[in-house]
Amino acid sequence: NELKRKSEFFSKDRRNVKFLVTGRDLSIQSCESIVKESKKYLNLIPYYIPEHGLEYRWKNCHDPKGLLKIDQRQIWWDKFSTLKGLSFTSMPEEIDTSELSPISSQPLLGYLLALSYLRGQIDFNNNPNLNTIYQDLLDSVFERQYASEDGDISKTHSSVSMLSSEDFDLLMQEIALAVWHANGTTATEKFIYEHLKTNELEHLLEQFKSETENGVSSLLLSFYFRKQGQTVKGESTFEFTHKSFGEYLTAKKLVNLTIDLSDAYADKKKNHRKGKKLDDIIYEWIRATGKSTFEIYLFQFVKNELCNLELDIQKIQQIYDFLAVMLNDSIQNNLAFERFSGLTFNQMISYSQNANLALVALHSACSRILYNDELC
Repeated sequence: NELKRKSEFFSKDRRNVKFLVTGRDLSIQSCESIVKESKKYLNLIPYYIPEHGLEYRWKNCHDPKGLLKIDQRQIWWDKFSTLKGLSFTSMPEEIDTSELSPISSQPLLGYLLALSYLRGQIDFNNNPNLNTIYQDLLDSVFERQYASEDGDISKTHSSVSMLSSEDFDLLMQEIALAVWHANGTTATEKFIYEHLKTNELEHLLEQFKSETENGVSSLLLSFYFRKQGQTVKGESTFEFTHKSFGEYLTAKKLVNLTIDLSDAYADKKKNHRKGKKLDDIIYEWIRATGKSTFEIYLFQFVKNELCNLELDIQKIQQIYDFLAVMLNDSIQNNLAFERFSGLTFNQMISYSQNANLALVALHSACSRILYNDELC
């Protein structure tokens, strides 16, 4: 609005002035109601596009100088090295891999990856999996190194200054689970808030702003989200700017839930006054996994997460046996739905299939660790 007023002021003096406003997707998209002409929006493409991407998505682009074929990550690393007084002339070989290219080709994620590399917390020569990279990026965002000119990693983003790293991590996992429950890619502010409220985590949002929805927006604006559009009711919807990051957080949540439920079941077997009954455990499992189908992309993240936790064989065996008990009970009793009100018969069938598929997937991941040493 201020720029429009200034533009009108300059126009009176017959001065032709153009303004360029840059920012993350969510902040720019919030101006759509003011700047309505679509041609006034420019979207940056990645620093690097693999060959198959050139052949399909970008094959019809007007590119007379062949700029799309240039791996601009190498140019970025050369400039970044000069700025930091480092000795790199191109991207380090350890991170110039096909698995990391979706991260290294994005401006923000590529920068965070560089910070992660320089932090030295990960041995990139040891072929770290995406879970390891994403967790380090998450830690880097929480510490907000990129906002600290003096390199003090204790300085955090203002939105999370009142949160511990554990609470921040938990909050991101729950938001990812809410997105997975919604449709796998997007979720409305209201849906995310209701999900957090159901899981008694809405108090964490109160530390952002006094108004709940603004609190959600503040968090989503700051980390890895963009505004995808609006529902027919006018509610803003959000998606992860990097889809596999949401998949990683969802998988991490499911692995943590599996471990917690396994421990609760083991405690109940040792002492009936502790832990949780199997009915309660099944109820929690269906709540977490019944709404969405467990697809193959989650499976790799689940396996990676189980490996990264470095659980001993006895612990993996405990989880493996626990999941077998859950599967056996499901086969015999078909996952009772008495505690779920308002579900149609078709919804019950869908929830049952989804919950069982997730059980099989987690059981399979544990099996591969137990009987295949090459996995980890």
